[in-house]
This record gives sequence, structure tokens and C-alpha cells, in this order.
Amino acid sequence: MLAGAFALGLLPGMWFYWQSRRTVAEVMRVRPVAVSPTLTSPPAVILPPELKKNVPLKATPAKTSAAAVVDVAELGRMLAERSRQLEVSQGAHAELARQLRELDTKFDGVTQEAAKLKAADAEVREQLALAQKEADAAKTAAQGRLAAFRELESANQQLRRQLGEATQSNGRRKQTITDLDDIGRRRESYLNNILGRYREATELFRAMSLRLDNPRDGGSPLNNDLSRIQQAIQLADEDLRQLRMLNAQVARLQKDLN
Repeated sequence: MLAGAFALGLLPGMWFYWQSRRTVAEVMRVRPVAVSPTLTSPPAVILPPELKKNVPLKATPAKTSAAAVVDVAELGRMLAERSRQLEVSQGAHAELARQLRELDTKFDGVTQEAAKLKAADAEVREQLALAQKEADAAKTAAQGRLAAFRELESANQQLRRQLGEATQSNGRRKQTITDLDDIGRRRESYLNNILGRYREATELFRAMSLRLDNPRDGGSPLNNDLSRIQQAIQLADEDLRQLRMLNAQVARLQKDLN
């Protein structure tokens, strides 16, 4: 576009310069014509085509000389005008050349800036690609850590469940042990009662035997002793039944512990 504008600025100046040279050449080709003795009018002047339209075809010698003077003055004016236009065109050409140089300088600056921007863009793209790689690596590592955390959480939940079950089992064991201790104390009490009952019955039998051997000795009736012996045996049987029940509970609790 700049080259086209420069060429368009040169065309008017070149055209004016060429027209001026052509006009001057045509004027210089004008030659005076020899006067014939037989002619009473001055010789004709050959004018360029641009000036023929201003000169009448038939004129008196006086008018012809005046027209030639007018044509020369007009030609000088036209030459001055063309010279002025040429100077204006040359000034416009110089201005266009200056603007072209400024545009070239700006274009060089824009080109350098574009090269810098291109280099910066390439650097940014490289950094972006590196950051993307690092982000992908970090994402992969995070996924691995997340999988490991999930496995650890699953194992932790299983351990908590097992710990809860163990706690419950220990609680049941403690309760069973407490129940066994209580049953042991009750068994011991029933055994002591049974032994006491049988010891009482044995003493009553011994006393009865002694009275039977010595009927003369006074004492309580035998019926009372028999009643007391039967009561002691019944109480011992009841304690023995309770002891068997406690033994069954002990066996069941020991099975739960195992």
C-alpha cells in the first residue's frame, strides 16, 4: 500500500514534467517563413496544437503579431504554472518519501516488537506446557495418595469394627467372669449349707443311736429327732438342687468364654 501511494504521488509530477518538455520542444520547432515578393501579408506562424484553438484562421498582419506575442506570454505563464506544479509535486514526493521512511521505521519497530511478542509467546507456551506436565504429575500423585488413603481408611474402619467387637467381647467376658465369681460364691454358700445340713443330720443320728443304746437316759422324744433329721435332709436336697443349677450355669458361661 505504501509503494502504491508513493507511485501515485509520483505520477502527476512526471506527467506535468513530460507535458512541459513537450510544449517547449514544439515551441522551439517554430521557424520564420521567408517573405515572397509577390505576397502582401506576413508569413504564417506554425503553432503547436494546444495554441491553435486560440489563434484565428484568417488575420491581418498586425493581429497575427499580437496573437503571437499573446501566445508566447501564455506559454510562459503555462511554463511557470507547470514549474510550480512540478515543485508542489516534488514537495509532495519528498513528504511521501519522509512518511514512507517513518512508516518503514515504525514497521521495523512493529516487526521487532512482533518478534519479541512471538518469543514471549513461545516462552509462555513452553512454561504452560511444563506447568501442565507438573499438574498432570501432581494429579497422578494425588490420585495415588487418595487410593492409599482410601485403603488405609478401609483398614482403619475394619480395625475399629474389630476393636468394637473385641470391646464388646471383653465386656461380655468381664460380665461372664463377674457372673462366674458370683456363682462361685453362691456355690460355696450352698456347699457350706449342704455340709452343715448333713453334719446336723449326722449329729442327730448319733444322738438317737446313743439314746437307743441307753433307754434309761432321759431326753427328747425320738420323733422330734427324726423330724429334725428329715428337715435337715430336705434342706440339704434343696441346696443340692440349687447347686446343680449353678453348676449348669457355670458350664454355659465357660462355653461362652471359649
